[in-house]
Amino acid sequence: MSYNITHIEELKLKAWMHAADVKRLRKQFKDQLPEVCFLLKDGGCSPPRPGLVKLQERYRLKHLWWSGEGTGHSYYDIFLEHVAPCIQGEVQIAITWEGGDSLSGLKIKDGVVTKCDVKHKLVPKE
Repeated sequence: MSYNITHIEELKLKAWMHAADVKRLRKQFKDQLPEVCFLLKDGGCSPPRPGLVKLQERYRLKHLWWSGEGTGHSYYDIFLEHVAPCIQGEVQIAITWEGGDSLSGLKIKDGVVTKCDVKHKLVPKE
């Protein structure tokens, strides 16, 4: 049984992917993508909410969804190895595992992935 992703919080999402990469990834991992995934045409959401917006020969990332059954394995085997290197621009996300059991972070800058720890900080209200 895999340790699944419950939620991804997008701290920064100014990114895009080449249309050819999106098409290739959808075909290559068709039956292995998680139930909620920005690469799926409907985002895996009900009602449908696409995670990508097509702009000529590239897609702008509108949301970076990757959660649900099987994400414990697909995050490492598919997302980090094959998808993240295709993301151009800048992404910063905080990942909630198994309903808050643990948190991790990830930065992507023009296909270069940096794994991060997540630190919480309380700031007094003004």
